Amino acid sequence: TAALDVRHQLTVLDLLRRTARDQGIVVAAALHDLSLAAIYANHVVCRVDAAGPATEVLTAARLRRVYRVEAELTRGADGRPRVTPLRAV
Repeated sequence: TAALDVRHQLTVLDLLRRTARDQGIVVAAALHDLSLAAIYANHVVCRVDAAGPATEVLTAARLRRVYRVEAELTRGADGRPRVTPLRAV
């Protein structure tokens, strides 16, 4: 649903829910929109590696460990991190 507008996101998730109910199947989905996950999922799995201020949580070491990517971190004019992915590791 990531590349869809809101209407089409809802349409797809409604279709999945209906299909699962009508056919008695389980649908596993990875949603990065936590609100949509909360609305549509019966069960949610959420892995939190760290929580806190972005300047503390978003580190090159953590991105390497959690996402397996090398990334360059810089700070914007507002002081908040900017992440530039460089390569998969």
